[in-house]
Amino acid sequence: MPDASSVGGSVLRVLRALTAIQALSAGICLVYAASVERAALAAAPATIAVLVVAPWALGLLGLLVVPSRSSALLRHFNVVAALWFVFSILAIVIGTALGVWPAIEPPWLLVQSIAVAAAFAATGSGVLGAAVTTVTVLCGIEALRALDRGLTIPGFIDDAHLIFFGLMTATFAEFIAAARRHDEAARRAAEAVAASAAASAGRAAREQMEALVHDEVFTALLLGSQRLPEAAGPQATRALDLIGRAQSPESPDRTVTEAVFLEQLDRTIRTTAPAVFVHRDLEGAPALPAYVASALIDAVAQALANTAKHAPSAQVDLKVATTADGLRIQVIDNGPGFHPPSVSHQRMGIAVSILGRVNALPGASARVVSQRGRGTVVTLAWLASPDRTPRAQPVAGVGGRMLRDIRIGIAFFLLGQAVLGVLALANGARPDVVAVAYLGIAGGMLVLDWRHLGRPTPVRTAVAVGCCWLVGSLGWAPAPHNGEAAGWYLIGMGILASVLAIRARPASAVLAVAGGVGLGTMGLLARGATVLPNNATFITPVLAVVWTLVCVSAWRVLQARTARLGAEELVDLDHRAAERARQETLAANVRAVTRLVAPTLTTLASATEIPPELARECRALEGHLRDDFRGGRLAAPPLVAAAREARLRGVDVVLLDDGPDRELPEVILDGLRHWMAEALATAEGRFTGRILPSGREPIATAVTPDLALVYEL
Repeated sequence: MPDASSVGGSVLRVLRALTAIQALSAGICLVYAASVERAALAAAPATIAVLVVAPWALGLLGLLVVPSRSSALLRHFNVVAALWFVFSILAIVIGTALGVWPAIEPPWLLVQSIAVAAAFAATGSGVLGAAVTTVTVLCGIEALRALDRGLTIPGFIDDAHLIFFGLMTATFAEFIAAARRHDEAARRAAEAVAASAAASAGRAAREQMEALVHDEVFTALLLGSQRLPEAAGPQATRALDLIGRAQSPESPDRTVTEAVFLEQLDRTIRTTAPAVFVHRDLEGAPALPAYVASALIDAVAQALANTAKHAPSAQVDLKVATTADGLRIQVIDNGPGFHPPSVSHQRMGIAVSILGRVNALPGASARVVSQRGRGTVVTLAWLASPDRTPRAQPVAGVGGRMLRDIRIGIAFFLLGQAVLGVLALANGARPDVVAVAYLGIAGGMLVLDWRHLGRPTPVRTAVAVGCCWLVGSLGWAPAPHNGEAAGWYLIGMGILASVLAIRARPASAVLAVAGGVGLGTMGLLARGATVLPNNATFITPVLAVVWTLVCVSAWRVLQARTARLGAEELVDLDHRAAERARQETLAANVRAVTRLVAPTLTTLASATEIPPELARECRALEGHLRDDFRGGRLAAPPLVAAAREARLRGVDVVLLDDGPDRELPEVILDGLRHWMAEALATAEGRFTGRILPSGREPIATAVTPDLALVYEL
C-alpha cells in the first residue's frame, strides 16, 4: 500500500518505455541491415563488422532490462549502450587512421547510430550527454569519410540531418524530467489529499462522536439531573457501551439503509449549502455499503463546495432518485459552466474528490457535464449490481518547460535547414529549388502554432501536409541533381511529418510522408536520376515517421497508464488517510469523553436512587458538553471551571460562540474568558455568555436576569 511518499513512479515507467523503444529500434535496424546491408558488411574486415554490429546487439538486449524495477539500472544500461556506440566508432576511426584496417565508406548502420546513440545517452544521462554523444559520433563518421574519399557536401548533408534526429531524441531527457516533475507534483498532491482526507474524516469522526454524545450521553445526564434512576440507569449503561464500541473499526460489510443515507445527505446539505433546492423521487433503494454512502456524500459536498466557489450566485438543485437497483444523485447549477477537457488531471476538486473517489468504488460512477454559459451537472450513481467495465482516465498534459525546449529545438532545426540549403547551393543546386524547399519546410513547421503542444486545427494540419507534398514534388523540377542532392529537403520534410505525429495527427503524418516521398521518388526517376532502393534520401524520412509514431504511441499509453495509476493511488491514499484519521480522532474523542463522563455514568448505571449532589453533577456535566458543542472559543480555561462551579451552585449557564468567522487574537480571547469567569463568580439564576457575530459591536456580552455586561476593546 503506497503512502504519500511513494505515490508516483512515473520516472521508472518512462525509463522502461524509452529503453524498450530504443531496444526495438536497434532490433529493427539490425533486421534491415541483415537483409539489405549484408553484402556491404561482409565485404568489410571482420573486426569492423563486429564493431559496427555489437552496439546494436547490446541495445537490443535492453529488452531484458526493461522489466527491472530499478531506475538506476535502467539509466546505467542506457549510458553503457551509448558509450559502446562511441567506443565502436572511435575504435574504427583510430584503427583505420593507424593502418590496421583499410579505409571504407561508413556503413549505413554506423551512420544511423548518430540518432540512436543520442537516444540512449539522453535516457541515461540527460541532454548534455546526448549532445556530447551526437557530436562525437558525427565527428567519427566524418573522419571515416575523410579517410576513405575525403569530405563531400552531399555526404555531410545526409549526416547533418541525423543530428536533427539526435536533437529530437534528446527530448527523451525532457520526458524523464517531466516525469520527475510529475512524481514530485503527485507526491505534493498526495500529501494534500491525505491532509484533506484526514481533515474531512476528522470532522466526520467528531460529528459521529457528537451525535453519540447528543443522543445517548445527554439523555442519561438529563435523566440523572431530574433524579429518575429507573430511566437514567439503563440509559447510562447504554451510553457507556456505545462509547466503548465507538473506537472499534467499521466493518467494510456494514451497510446503510436508504433512510439513514438520506438523513446523512440532508445533514451534509444543511451544513454545506442550505439554500439548495432538493427534489426526491424515492422508490426504495437497497442498503448501501457504508463506505459507498460516505464517498457519495463526500462527493456531493465537494460538488456543492465547487459550485459555491465558482458560481456563488447560481441556483443549485439537488435531485435524489432511488430504485430497487440503486440510486442517483444530481447536483445541477445554472452558473457560468466550464470546459471539462481543459481541467488538468492533476485538479483534485473534480479528478480525485469527485470522479476518482466515486469511480474507484464497485458499482459507483461519477460524471461531470458542463458547457460554458450553460451551467454544470454532476451525476453520481450507485448500482447494487456493479458494472465492471474499466473507466478511462485523463491523460496528463505537457508542461511549459518542455514547450520552451521544443521551441528552441524548432529554431535550431530551421537554422540548420538554412545552413544545409546554403551548402546545397555550393554543391550546384538551383536557387529557386532551394528557396521553395526551405520555405515549404519552414512554413509547414511554423503554421502548426507553437503556442501550445495540443493537436493543431484541421486547416493548419492540411497546410503542413501540403507543404510536405510541395517539398517532395521538387523532385520533378529540372535541375542538375540526383537523389543525394535532394536529400537535405526530403529528410527535412520527413522531420516535418514526424512533428505532425508528435502533435497528435498520426494519419496526417503518414499521408504527408507517403505523398512527399512518393512525389519525390517519381520525379527523380522521371528525370533519370540515380535512386537506389536503400538510399537514405528515401529511407530516412519514412523511418523517421515510423519511429516517431512508435514513440508517440508508447508515450501516450504510458501517460494514460501513469494517470490511471496515479488516480488510483491518490484515491487509495484518500481512503486510507481518511480511515486512519477517523480512527485516531475517534480514539482521542472517546478518551476525552470517557475521562469526563465515565465516572458519573458508571455511578448512574448502578444507582437505585439519585442524591441531589449527583443530580447537580449530571447537570454540570451536561452543560460542560454543550459548551464544547456551542461555546467554541469560550470553552477553555478559566471559563470552563467557572461555568462548572456556577452550575454546581444551580446557575443555568449557556456559552455561545456566534462569531466563528470573527478573528480575535488569543490575547483578546484570554482576556474575554477571564472577564466572563469573573462575572460568573457572582451570577445567580441564569447566565449567558456570548461572542457576537462579525461586524457587530461590542465583541461579547454577559447577561444575567439582573445585569447585562458588554466587552469592548
